[in-house]
Order: sequence, then structure tokens, then C-alpha cells
Amino acid sequence: MTQTAVSNSPEKSARSGAEANELTQYYAQLIAEHSTDPIAILDATACVEWCNAAYENVTGYSFEESVGRTPGEMLTGPDTDREVMREFLRSAFHGRSVRREVVQYRKSGESYWSEIELTPILNDDDRVANFLVIARDVSERKTLEREREAARDTERMRQAERRVLAKTSEWLYAARSLEDLYNVVETCAPKLMPNSNGALYIYSNSRDILDLAVSWGESPAPNFIEPDDCWSLRRGRSYHYGNEDIEFSCAHYHEGIKSSFCLPLLAHGETIGMLWCYADESNGDGALEHARYWDVALMLAEQISLTITNVRLRQELQDRSVKDPLTGLWNRRYFLDSLRREKARADSNELGFALISIDIDHFKRFNDHHGHDAGDLVLRRVAGELTESAGSAGIVCRVGGEELAVICPDLDETAAMALATKLHNAVKRLEIVYQGEILPCVTFSAGVSTYPADHGSIDDLMRNADNALYQAKHAGRDRVMAYKNDDDQRWVLAKEGSR
Repeated sequence: MTQTAVSNSPEKSARSGAEANELTQYYAQLIAEHSTDPIAILDATACVEWCNAAYENVTGYSFEESVGRTPGEMLTGPDTDREVMREFLRSAFHGRSVRREVVQYRKSGESYWSEIELTPILNDDDRVANFLVIARDVSERKTLEREREAARDTERMRQAERRVLAKTSEWLYAARSLEDLYNVVETCAPKLMPNSNGALYIYSNSRDILDLAVSWGESPAPNFIEPDDCWSLRRGRSYHYGNEDIEFSCAHYHEGIKSSFCLPLLAHGETIGMLWCYADESNGDGALEHARYWDVALMLAEQISLTITNVRLRQELQDRSVKDPLTGLWNRRYFLDSLRREKARADSNELGFALISIDIDHFKRFNDHHGHDAGDLVLRRVAGELTESAGSAGIVCRVGGEELAVICPDLDETAAMALATKLHNAVKRLEIVYQGEILPCVTFSAGVSTYPADHGSIDDLMRNADNALYQAKHAGRDRVMAYKNDDDQRWVLAKEGSR
């Protein structure tokens, strides 16, 4: 039994080997015929010797067209990565398998993504005799990857926009004036909406035009627009030009506008301005992306509206605390704060400043002879004339009753006397009519003192300005006098104080 088994083993082994070869050839043929992935055998020069049916179906080249040509000759095009193709050759001829993804082109010229695995086949001398190429059309996967990446990019961009918008909201919330708001908008709007232009318009007090408050971008915006120039203001709703089936350009658009947002700013049901964001030819390809900023622009417009409302409310409350309600002048509280600020500034820059104390002559007669309403009218007219005539040279305040004061930053005694004389003459020329009757000529007496020339404290400054004022009254009223450190003025102050 043992001898028979041994004697039959070589024949059995040979038969098993033949059967295995037959099975290998059979299954190899099945794979080649039924595989949906392109398979090709290349010769040592990388020319096609054989390819399966899937190769023909995917590339569009028939068996006869493919044999004798290299895949690189047939399947490469403008978007094919040449470096990847060179890497295939380098790795293959060094006997290393390589797998890469590359753009290829069908016979029709249509591009597609292909995942290619190239394996060198060595002969008995360990030299490359052939190459096995197995490819797979991965265009759908690449499309999905691009879509996922685009979605991730969009989400990253949205997150960045939300971060900038959140920071913008923080800065807007911290704004204490319209100037602060304008600076925030000018800085943050270009970061929220890159490659776009924009402008913020605020209604004038007369509400007949909207004045340009701030703008950004390469394309200049008009300095003002009329309410009827903008469809959003006329319709009372936000308007996206360039994105609607039926649309008309606003009159304030310039030539070349491709996309535009006109967003009314509302406060307590009232339109207070308009945010205009737009893209034109100056923005190049960035104009195509402008439409996606619509939601960001809406949120920015809402934040600006809230900030303007808060700033105006805060300003109104502040004005009530530092403004005289009758004349609109700064009150005594603001007067004292301003003196302290000017003193600190003068101490640091060594320039100094002046103070003009004013008292309307015989003001009690206006109240006694014409009534308190007439007296109030006189105060308002005098306050208005002082403010207009002083301009930026002086800070006009109502200290109390008919007592007024003008703080004059950076003025010495000579300049302050000149300003006080100018104010005196301007008030004297006033013609005030009350209930059809021209009131008597209004005059005032004024005293001028300077810091630090005359004294070293705010109390001294106020006291000596009053001293000069009393000297002007003592001299006959209707005049301006400067403080002099002499006995006559000190006597006048003492005399007036004893009354």
C-alpha cells in the first residue's frame, strides 16, 4: 500500500498542477471578461498588449485602437497631472508597484477621475517584462469629496463670518457715539463682506436727503441720496438687486452694478437710514460671490439700527444731564467738568486757556416789564447768538439765571478779549420781537481771566473772571474788562458781594 501510494504521487501531483493551471486560466478569463474595472497588460515599453472589455467601455478606445499605444498617449489631457504620470514611470521601471489618482480623458474628450494601480511583472532575470494596469473610474467619489469639501469650506466660512459678526456686535454695543459706530462699520464691514463695496447713509434732520456717513471698498459712493432714489426706501423693505425675477436699478446706482443690497435701517418704526452693499466691475470675480452675503448684510443692518437707537438714546440722556433745557447751552455741571479738563490739558501742554464770565444787563427788567416768557426768549436768543459767534473758539455755558460763561481753549488774554468784544457786539445788534413788540436792546457785561497767567486754580480763575465782570458793571455795564490783580477790582468784588 505504501509503495503504490508513493509510486502514484508524482502523477497525482502533476495532475493537480495541471488542474490548478486550468482553473487559474479559467478564473482569470472570467475576471477579465466580467470585471467593470479597466484592466490592461503593457509591454516593457508601456505599450498596450491586451485590454479587457471594461477598458474599451470606460476609455472609448477599442482593442484594436489601444494595442501598440501607451495609455499616456491616449488618455492624458490638459488637467492630467504630469508629475503623477512621471511618478508612474519612475516607480514601475524600478520594479515598484504604485497607485495614484489622476484625471484622464476618454476618446470623446470627456474628463474623468481614475484610480490607477500599476504593477511591474518581472521575468526570470528579474527584469520588467510587462506591466499590469488596473484602473477604476472614481469620478462619482471625487464629486462627492468635492461637494463635502465645499460644504466644509462653506461651514468654515460661515463660522468665520459668525465670529466676525459677533466681534462686530461687541464693538457696536460698546459704541458711545455715532463717530464710534461709523469707525466700527468702516473697519468691520469689509471683513464681513470681502470683495464688495458699501456705504452707510443717515437721514438728515430735515429728512429730505440721506447723508453719507461712511463708505468702504474700491468704488466710491455718492455723498448723499434722495429717498425717492432708492427702491428699498420707497417700498419700505430690503431690496436685493441682481437676484429677483422682476427688478429695477435704483437711481443712486452707478454703471456696472452687478449685485446690490439696499437695507433700510429702522428704529421704533421709523426709517433712520440705509445700509447699501454692492459689487460692481471693480470687484472682478468677487462680484459673483456677493449675493451670498445677503444674510450677513441683514444681520449687520439690524445691529447698526440697534446701535444708532442706543447711541441716540444715550446721547439724549446725556444731553439732559449736561444741557440747559431752556437755552440748549451746556449747564453748570458740564461747565465745571470742562474747566477741569482744560486745566489738566493746559498743565500738560503749557498752552493755557481763558474764561469769559457774562451777565445780561438789567435782565430783571425784561421779566418785570414784559413777563417771564419774554425773559426766556431773550435768554434763548442771546444763547444762540453767543454759540454761533463763538463757533469752535469757545464753549458757551449757562451757569445760572442770566449768568453765562465761555471757556476759550488755547486763548491768551488778548485773543480772549477780542472774542469777548466780538460776542458783545453781536448780542448788542440783536433785534428781538416779542408778541409783535421789539424789546429793548440787549447788552451784557463781561469779565475775562486767563489760566495760568493770573492764577493757579479753577476757583481762582472763576473768582477773578467774576471780579473783572463786577468791575465792568461798576464802570457802567455794557462793556468787557479783563482781570487785573489790583486793589480796585478786589474792592469791587467785595462791594458786589456785600449787596
